[in-house]
Amino acid sequence: MAKCLAIGCPSNSSHVQARLQESSYKLTRFMLMLLFVCQIYILLFDCMASCSKDSGQLDRVMTFHHYSAMFALEDVFFEIVSPEVLQYTYLIQVTRDFGTPFNFTLRGARLVPADPSFACGPLANCDDIEGGVAFVQRGDCPFVEKAMNAQLCGARAVLVFDDDPENVEHFIEMTSESKTMHPTIPAAFLLGKNGYVIMETLQRLRLSHAVINIPINASMYHIHERKQPPWVLW
Repeated sequence: MAKCLAIGCPSNSSHVQARLQESSYKLTRFMLMLLFVCQIYILLFDCMASCSKDSGQLDRVMTFHHYSAMFALEDVFFEIVSPEVLQYTYLIQVTRDFGTPFNFTLRGARLVPADPSFACGPLANCDDIEGGVAFVQRGDCPFVEKAMNAQLCGARAVLVFDDDPENVEHFIEMTSESKTMHPTIPAAFLLGKNGYVIMETLQRLRLSHAVINIPINASMYHIHERKQPPWVLW
C-alpha cells in the first residue's frame, strides 16, 4: 500500500478505459477486414460476370433481389422486341408454387392478350395463343386457374399482370391451393403499371400481340446497362 501511495496505483476507471480502447481497436480491425473481404468478393463477382458476358455464355448468374422469396431467389427478365415503343426490359417474378421454371428460352415469341382478359374460363383466341405466351390480367379467379386455361390453349408460358395500374413496385406471390389443377408451364407475375402500359399500347396500335424474348440474361448486366421502362424503378 505504501508503494502504491508513493508511485500512484491505477484506478478502476483507468482499467475500464483501457479495456474499452482495446475492444474498440479490435472491433475496428475486424470491420476493416470484413470490408476488405467484401470488396474482394464484389471484384470477383464482377469479373465472373464480365467474363461470362464477353464469352457469349447464356448461363445465368444467380443474383438476389429485394422482392425475392425463399421459393423465388433469382431475378427473371423478358424484353419486348416489337412494337418499338415498348422495347424495354421487364422484371417478372416466377412462381414456384405451381407450373415449372423457365428451363428454356423463347425468342421472337408472341405475347398475346387473353380473351377474356382474366382467363377464368375457356379462351376465345386459342389459335393466337398456341405456341406463344398468354398475357393475362389478375382477378376474378385463382392464378393457377388462369395458368391452366392458358396451357389448355397451347401456351408455352403465362404472364399475369397486376390489376392495379399504379403498381410499380409490389410483386404478388402467386400461390395455389388447388388439388386438381397442375399446370406444367411457367407462370410469372408482372407489375400492374407495366401490364397496363403494354395492353393499352397494343390496343392503341391495333396489334394482336407483342414480340418478346423470354427469359433474357439481364442479370449479367449492371442496372444502368439495362433498358428499363422509364415509369418503373427497379
